[in-house]
Amino acid sequence: MELTRVILHPYTTEKTYSIRNKSEHETLTFIVDKNANKYQIREAFIAIFGLKPLKIRTTNRRPAKIRTSTARPGYTKAKKIAYVVMPVGVKVAVSKEEVEAANAK
Repeated sequence: MELTRVILHPYTTEKTYSIRNKSEHETLTFIVDKNANKYQIREAFIAIFGLKPLKIRTTNRRPAKIRTSTARPGYTKAKKIAYVVMPVGVKVAVSKEEVEAANAK
């Protein structure tokens, strides 16, 4: 699998924001390819950001039922989420706002 196709995009929710700011280790969350393993995610992260992560955890989200106007329920997409834990003191700019703030300094 190509390293550029492993990490799809950052995953930002209220939960991931609280996880990122809760501990001394910065934790980043990404949506990754469903077939990617932790070793491929680590190599892709090093190739993209140039930093070595401390730990990587993954979880698979099942499709959830959603209401539709018909009698048949719809489903959300299944996704694989990677939690990338960085060493103490290492900060990574992931969102557009963080990159602009880092460039302004």
